[in-house]
Amino acid sequence: EGNNTITWLTISEKNLFSDNGEFYEGGIIENIAQTIAAGAGYRLLQNGGEPKMGVIASIRKLAIHKRPKVGSTILTKAELITDIGSALVVKGTVTCNGENIASCQMNVFIIDQPDTLKKEA
Repeated sequence: EGNNTITWLTISEKNLFSDNGEFYEGGIIENIAQTIAAGAGYRLLQNGGEPKMGVIASIRKLAIHKRPKVGSTILTKAELITDIGSALVVKGTVTCNGENIASCQMNVFIIDQPDTLKKEA
């Protein structure tokens, strides 16, 4: 909705980023990036466009306070701060059971898929 995208993820033991009953930092960062991608793709579809490829340009102010446990559900919020054409600045926050467990700012570039990746008609 608007400049905000919210996703939920219930952490499975089978998740690539789960180990020893916890969801590791790489998974938290990837979850923020996927939430940003979902929001950007949805906004493009709403405006008559098609989802495009995104590339993380930088991650700033990363703070991970706690690893969530397997079986818990995390809520990830991506708030679009700046949209300058193909460059996005997004604030990401992750909570678990109402507790803030992570936050960062991601700068993302939206690019057209290279022709070599498109399927032949």
